[in-house]
Amino acid sequence: MYQNIHRFFTVPNIIWGSDSVRECLASEIKAIGIKKVALITDKTIVQVGIAGAVESYLRSGNIEYFIYDDAESEPAFDIIQTACDAVRSANIDALVALGGGSVIDLAKAVSVILANGGDPLDYAGVGKVSKAGPPLIAIPTTAGTGSEVTPNAIFVHKEKQTKMGIVSQHILPRVAIVDPQMTITVPPKITAATGMDALCHAIESYISIKASPLTDILSLQAIEYIGQNLRAAVKDGSNRD
Repeated sequence: MYQNIHRFFTVPNIIWGSDSVRECLASEIKAIGIKKVALITDKTIVQVGIAGAVESYLRSGNIEYFIYDDAESEPAFDIIQTACDAVRSANIDALVALGGGSVIDLAKAVSVILANGGDPLDYAGVGKVSKAGPPLIAIPTTAGTGSEVTPNAIFVHKEKQTKMGIVSQHILPRVAIVDPQMTITVPPKITAATGMDALCHAIESYISIKASPLTDILSLQAIEYIGQNLRAAVKDGSNRD
C-alpha cells in the first residue's frame, strides 16, 4: 500500500501576469487594510527605474510608503538589524519587497525581528519563529530563487563563513506578484544565470526523495518552459512571450 504523506504549502495569493504590479499592487495593499508600507529594494533596482515605477503605483493608489534601498546581494545576518531599525522608525504596517531573492529574504527577516525581537541569529534554523510579522508582498525581479513563494530566507554567517537559513511558515509572503515586466531591464548575463538557477531548482525538486505527484507536475512544467524559452529570453530580454 502507498503510505507516503506529503505536505505542500506556499503563498496564499499568487498573482501572475504582465503589468500585474501596476494593476494590482495598490488594490492588494488596500485589501489587507494597510496604511503605510516599507518598500525594501536595492540600489540597482532604483538605478534602472523599476523602484521609481513601483513608487508611482503606490502614490497613484494613495499608499503612503517608506523606501529602504540598502539591500545587498548575498546579504549577511548583520544587515538584518540595520534594515529593521530603519523600517521600525518609519512606523509601517506592511512590507513590499522589490528585487531578487536577497531583497525578498531581507524583507522576510525584517518582518521576523519586527514581530519577535531578539538577534537575527536566534532564528537561524527550522521552525524557530514564534509568530508572523507585518504582512509581506513580494515582487521578484529575477527568476532564480523563487523566494517569493518559499518559507526560507538565506543569509551569510560571516564568522562561520557559511550560509544559514531562517525557515518558517511564518515568513511566507502574504502576496506574491510575479510580473514579467519587472524583468525587462535584467542584463542577458543575469537572465542566463537566474534562468539556470530556476532550471536547477526544478531538476532538484523532481529528483528529490521528498518529491510528490504535485511537485512533479510543477517541476516538469518548469523544465519544459525553461528549455523552450531561456535562450530567447537571454537573446532579447524585452521579448514578453
